[in-house]
Amino acid sequence: MERSVRLASRAKEDLAEIIRHIARDDPAAAERMGRALLFRLESLSRQPRLGIAVRNRRKTRALLHRKYYLVYYDDESADQITVLRFWHSARDLGLLRIRETGDPP
Repeated sequence: MERSVRLASRAKEDLAEIIRHIARDDPAAAERMGRALLFRLESLSRQPRLGIAVRNRRKTRALLHRKYYLVYYDDESADQITVLRFWHSARDLGLLRIRETGDPP
């Protein structure tokens, strides 16, 4: 059974920031990266256990795609995956702050 996938507001902001940053040098590459990240999200609906567990965050995982982690919360009871953040792999996942109003704990 496939789960629905939604983007938290912070993840939407992250994605827009990634695209803007890449577009400064190469607008076509920015579009390709945006599409690739969204395409990768689709795989989560079928395989919600992809990626690695985020330490000290129950039901939260991080899936690497090229240079970016897709950090997501797997709510099995609602059959829904919420992408919380897009996080550059050069940044320490331990610094990640994902507790936001309206987003899962």
